[in-house]
Amino acid sequence: MVLLRKTSIYHIKLSTLKMKVFLTIILCLTLFSCYDHLNEKVYKGKDFTVKWYSISTITTLDEYIDLEKYGNTENIMQCSNLPSIYDIVITGDTITIKTTTRVSISDLVAKKNGCVIKLDSTITMYQYMKKYHPEVAAEYIGDTIN
Repeated sequence: MVLLRKTSIYHIKLSTLKMKVFLTIILCLTLFSCYDHLNEKVYKGKDFTVKWYSISTITTLDEYIDLEKYGNTENIMQCSNLPSIYDIVITGDTITIKTTTRVSISDLVAKKNGCVIKLDSTITMYQYMKKYHPEVAAEYIGDTIN
């Protein structure tokens, strides 16, 4: 009976150790996978640069747009629900951000460092899906909500 009890305690200690190692590995993977710029796209104007990228956190995938001018980089837009940003068009000193109508914007700066920023939210879900997920775009043809 004493042998059985020692074996049970050994198994409990071993399974506790395995659980700690497993949780440590998961925590490290989560921390290292977060906050990387994913799918970064760069658009250049005559004297400024616009970067559009995503950051993956544990529960969300947020999209950001940064404006870099004169060596300063500032976030001009952040949105939390996907799909949202469709495209960015630069004309002179005007930055037009094309989004779906389902976009939820946390913050948008209308003018920054001499650049005018416009938001065009006329993109339908069908247009968005056709560009980024053509294999399922047909499901959104009759989408009246946009």
